[in-house]
Amino acid sequence: MSQQINAVERIAGQVRNVLRSGFHLGPDVLSFIESTYAISPRHVCHHFFDVLKTMEEPDDIVEFIVYPDERVQMLFEPVFESIGVMLPEKNDVLASLVASPVCASIFLPEKNEPIMIDISKPVLERFIRRLNMGRAIHPALQDAFDFYDPSEKRYRTAVKLRNSRFAYTDNRIEVLVQFLNRFPADDPSFFDALDFMLEFFTEIKDESDIMDALITKKKILNHHIQKAEAMEDCLSKTNVETFLLSGNRVCGIHVPSAQNHIAMIRSILYHVFKLFHSIVEDDTVMTVETYDKH
Repeated sequence: MSQQINAVERIAGQVRNVLRSGFHLGPDVLSFIESTYAISPRHVCHHFFDVLKTMEEPDDIVEFIVYPDERVQMLFEPVFESIGVMLPEKNDVLASLVASPVCASIFLPEKNEPIMIDISKPVLERFIRRLNMGRAIHPALQDAFDFYDPSEKRYRTAVKLRNSRFAYTDNRIEVLVQFLNRFPADDPSFFDALDFMLEFFTEIKDESDIMDALITKKKILNHHIQKAEAMEDCLSKTNVETFLLSGNRVCGIHVPSAQNHIAMIRSILYHVFKLFHSIVEDDTVMTVETYDKH
């Protein structure tokens, strides 16, 4: 029990520290306020508290400012790592925090000193929920990236795993362990590839063979790229109305993005599954000589 209480207090203390360390009122928040409330950024910066008083839901703006993005979440990983797999319940952390006032430092543009604002219980609750403490990292995955150096790389990996939405299954755990062990952690594309894998897991069935699913996705992307290129060629010879009246469908794929995903799949197949380029390319091209209507 004492260990659990200590864990709660440590996480609550880190929440206070992070909020006090300061958040910047950035252009995204200022743009949101201007478009939603028709209040100019300059007025917001010079009359911040007055602006909050005029809003029906000021918590929405405060929550936007202190949103715990990936960079902020990484600040909690050293604490989570030292506590272990079983993190305390978020409601226990919230109860500890609301026992006394919680403040955040907000840095306004062109101001040297931050302003201090009180953080309400609803904002605190949503802040804690977004830390995803309840999403325990599977021990096999933790072991696979424990050796990452510098520590920031380890913390960033942990945050991405906590933020993932796929269900843990034996085959996914096995492939992710292989990914974390085999894909070079110092490769500039490492985190992009990890993001791709975690998102890909949400697209496929739990029992899918992951290597086969990746190859199939690559085939489909190749097919769509060819259709897009054929469409562009067709449009260069006719206008859009004639193109559509002929029964053709517009291919909405973003070719550069699809090409990037194909390169990502090739890299994953090579590093994780040890499939070489020449093997991966076999039977992946679906020839499209003209733009079909499907």
